[in-house]
Amino acid sequence: MRQVLFSVIHHFFNGIDGLPGEYRMEIPTVLEQICTDCGMCLKYTERKRLVNFAFVQAQRIRQGHVLTELADLSPVAADDDGPDFGPLNQFWGLEDEDLRREKQYLTIYCRVNELLDFSIDQCCGPQLQECLQDLVDSQTELLYSTFADASLEKAIGRIKRALTQTNAKVFSPFYFSETFVDPTKMPFFNETYPAIDAVVKQLLGEVAKRRQLYIDQDVLTQLYYTYMLILLEHLPVKFLSRTVKITVDFSNGPIFTKYIVAQLQQFAPLNIEIMMELTEETDIFLSDQSFAELDCEQMIWESPPLAADWEQLGDMIVRIKNQSVLESG
Repeated sequence: MRQVLFSVIHHFFNGIDGLPGEYRMEIPTVLEQICTDCGMCLKYTERKRLVNFAFVQAQRIRQGHVLTELADLSPVAADDDGPDFGPLNQFWGLEDEDLRREKQYLTIYCRVNELLDFSIDQCCGPQLQECLQDLVDSQTELLYSTFADASLEKAIGRIKRALTQTNAKVFSPFYFSETFVDPTKMPFFNETYPAIDAVVKQLLGEVAKRRQLYIDQDVLTQLYYTYMLILLEHLPVKFLSRTVKITVDFSNGPIFTKYIVAQLQQFAPLNIEIMMELTEETDIFLSDQSFAELDCEQMIWESPPLAADWEQLGDMIVRIKNQSVLESG
């Protein structure tokens, strides 16, 4: 019930400001003091999420819905030197074990959602941690077999840590999120990074094998986006997709060529290489004149390019990458 209330308040009402109920003004003030005392430097959206979560927690407690147990949700590491959320008890009115349990609940929420330093021992119960560790080990083995390159040892180590944190977060009962669950945006990554898209789907395949994990379409979509971004961040560019080489050569002077080269930097994430000379390796010849004898693709701009022209160039880059994937397959 707390998860449902939090999702409604956070994503549909955009916070507690317009809601009835006690503590709307007091909870943000107390949390700000707690964060200051313990050195928690939260961004604006992080502060808003924490306030919304604490508001739901306080309202549920005041309505008599106090946590009776954490059971399997309790972290493996019982000791936690997180912030002292005791001042919030002025809204809770709890004692002894009830107070300890609600403070622990809020602390775990902060660690899972990266408001505090992450540690899987302090975020997951023993059964969930064992399952997630097995999942990450399988995913890591898959990466080693896919990218058989000794130079990637450190990169895969970083990816493993990121996968551990992501899986612990998404499958934790303390993680509440309704964003990045729209699958209609996935084709962009599929078309732009087809090779990485294939790896991400294999990683998701390992998730699907774990029957004990709660998996629905929203979870899979969130994991798809997060896995994709992890690989894009940590893998060297040469492993993301093949380089598309673009020769820029405008006949009306170097000033126009320099301008186009500068603007081409927006396509850097697509792994392009800009060349000033036409060679046999050129994939796209970008100019203001076309030449029938050239074997490569040509993009001809006889006037300064508009947004539609840049979009057409981007589509051509993606098409060349996809052709390479099909030919290699």
